[in-house]
Amino acid sequence: MFTTSGFTWTQQAKLTGFGATGGARQGTSVALSADGNTAVVGGSGDNNTAGAVWVFTRVNGVWNQQGNKLVGTDSAFSRYLGQSVALTADGNTALVGGPGGLPNLVVRNPAVGATWVFTRTNGVWTQQQVPELVGFGTVGNDALQGSAMAVAADGSAALVGGPTDNGRLGAVWVFTRPAPPSPPVITTQPASATVPSGQAVTLNVVATGAAPLSYQWYQGATGNKVTPVGTNSPIFTTPALIGSSTYWVRVTNPYGTADSTTAILTLAASGPVIIQLLTAANQSPTISPNTWVAIYGTNLAPAGDTRSWQGSDFLNNQLPVVLDTVTATVNGRSAYIGYISPTQVNILTSPDALQGAVQVLISSGGVNSAPFTVQAQPIAPAFFVFAGSPFVAAEHTNGSYLGSPSLYPGVTTPAKPGETVALFGSGFGPTSPPVVAGSLVQSGILPTPPVIVIGGIAATVQFAGLVPSVPGEFQFNVVVPLGVPDGNNTVTALYGGLSTQTGLLLTVQH
Repeated sequence: MFTTSGFTWTQQAKLTGFGATGGARQGTSVALSADGNTAVVGGSGDNNTAGAVWVFTRVNGVWNQQGNKLVGTDSAFSRYLGQSVALTADGNTALVGGPGGLPNLVVRNPAVGATWVFTRTNGVWTQQQVPELVGFGTVGNDALQGSAMAVAADGSAALVGGPTDNGRLGAVWVFTRPAPPSPPVITTQPASATVPSGQAVTLNVVATGAAPLSYQWYQGATGNKVTPVGTNSPIFTTPALIGSSTYWVRVTNPYGTADSTTAILTLAASGPVIIQLLTAANQSPTISPNTWVAIYGTNLAPAGDTRSWQGSDFLNNQLPVVLDTVTATVNGRSAYIGYISPTQVNILTSPDALQGAVQVLISSGGVNSAPFTVQAQPIAPAFFVFAGSPFVAAEHTNGSYLGSPSLYPGVTTPAKPGETVALFGSGFGPTSPPVVAGSLVQSGILPTPPVIVIGGIAATVQFAGLVPSVPGEFQFNVVVPLGVPDGNNTVTALYGGLSTQTGLLLTVQH
């Protein structure tokens, strides 16, 4: 016996069966099961050419003879049983050829030959076919059936060679064995699942057993045959589900039936769905650290739950990471929840670094959204604007709103050349000292001020840093250049090689 590892063969054992009589000629023929753990060895010379076969099995790399030698019915000299052997893939059925004939003391009997079939059950070998198999239709005397042998892997068919039939023209006899009467056995059950409302589910069952197998699906629990559904198939696709449901299948063949377990199909709770994500300042899909972001979608918060954060949400002077049952993460880090509604959630991203494609998730009532991928960069400078207008969000030093008189009549007033005004923005990046994640108060300033241009003239920037009372918001105190003309003037800020959004205006009036 040899085994292989890669391209190298190594001898594992030398097999010699016990119980041999005389010159047994063990090894005249050999056969091996598919897994290599059962071997059948023929010895056609055993007991004065009556012949025999030996079965060996391997356990943990050690080979041992299994039972006594096999000789079969009508054992006699010159039968040469074991001249050929064949073994099914599972090693449980052996076909043994003996090309000799039954002896006769008066005249010589033709050597028609025969085939013996042995089967193994619980480690014990017995002859299955009694008497031995002899193919009909031989021509002439000595056909020598059993000189060669082959069997299908499943034992359903065998070929027996007789090389001297019909004046040595030779022939092959084909034997078939009907499938055993095996009832169906379900090996893979239809699986339960939780699915969204309106979605169909495809159920599958896998069964073994004698053919033909037929399938009947039913709606309901196993055993309930009131509502048959589907066709004669191992696969069944449900209609679109609008409520939880149950299904099962009965598998039938001529020898019995098998009922599956119940597949329970449950509707998932309607979870949040993110449709769009934009920065609050400039409505850009590119986000950055410590930046206000608006998330748009459906089921983002429980129905009717619309509110902003309030004093009771700030525990230990920390920004809230949950409002009611709503949470959010950006790149795996918790975001701070400023406003919730079923269709919009406003978050402040963590000050931790963000770069490239990141995933945003919303959870409402313990149900998570699918990940929503957005682009992020370390800074994304932008100015806030007065809602629905191109005017930059700005104030006079006394806290009153700065803008065109027509923007909010009676409330907004223009800036004057030489006046110091405050502009507000977002996404300008790290400050000194750094922002402490979750802190209610942020007070850092930028390492260098941005270049702010009003009406085409660079303005003097007196302060560039975070607003302590509004997390995530930058304030820029700038002096309106004296040369800026009256009217609506463009305003931009350049920082870190990036510019705020274009088209923003600041109203100036001498």
